[in-house]
Amino acid sequence: MPFVLTAASALAADAQRGAQVFKKCAICHASGKAAEGRKKACPHLSGLFGRRAGSVDGFTYSKST
Repeated sequence: MPFVLTAASALAADAQRGAQVFKKCAICHASGKAAEGRKKACPHLSGLFGRRAGSVDGFTYSKST
């Protein structure tokens, strides 16, 4: 029987892989709905897309080039 990869199974695999990969990031970054209130070593990732770079208060950022 040939192996068939459906779109749903591909997305599930991507989500599982993404969760595994994000564990490295979660050490320093908070994410999710409550992320904005949590203080970690690095800025939260809530609302990352669409927000101006280096705009989370309370963190020191390097100059952009």
